[in-house]
Amino acid sequence: MKITIGKNTLQDLKKSIETKKPKEIVFEFTEKNYGGLDVAVEKLREAIDECILQNINVSVENVPYCFLVGYKRYIREVKNSKKTKPAKCVECANFRKCSGIWIEFLEASGGKEIQPVNGSRLVTDNERCMIEILRKKGKTTTKKILELKNSLEFRDLCAHCVGSDDAMLTGKNLVKKGIVKREFTPEGYTWGLSKENAMIAGKEKK
Repeated sequence: MKITIGKNTLQDLKKSIETKKPKEIVFEFTEKNYGGLDVAVEKLREAIDECILQNINVSVENVPYCFLVGYKRYIREVKNSKKTKPAKCVECANFRKCSGIWIEFLEASGGKEIQPVNGSRLVTDNERCMIEILRKKGKTTTKKILELKNSLEFRDLCAHCVGSDDAMLTGKNLVKKGIVKREFTPEGYTWGLSKENAMIAGKEKK
């Protein structure tokens, strides 16, 4: 099952899954749909997560890594002569592997959405899992994070975090990147998202 990424095409994902019960979904960003990626990317993340939770094989075509930080393993590269990479892409950790973005999209958007993945924007699978828990649950203790990672809601997003040491290391790395804040409370370390961070701003649990 192939779904074109756009402003409205990801709205009824759950309904589509329940009706068609696909074994595989491929999300694609097409050359002619250059106006939809920047506004649809948040819905795309939610759609990928839903596929993971529903045990559906999922992949994404023609979307650069910088639009889906933390979802690298789901991106399928498709080379095309009508795609390119802006000069700033040389700074990206995925420069050699990435096949670029449609030229029409760059001409329409000016390329402001293209942000090289490096330093504070490089997110591992463990870090992504912790970010999602904090997005949905708000400030959370280390103990609670370890409980939640095995819950039905998050277990398919969990990568290789085994115990408290892994959770602490993941949290410390996110603190260094400015994505997460940590404080010591009577219940132990409590973690929360940094609303000042560009990757998180406006998305944290209120």
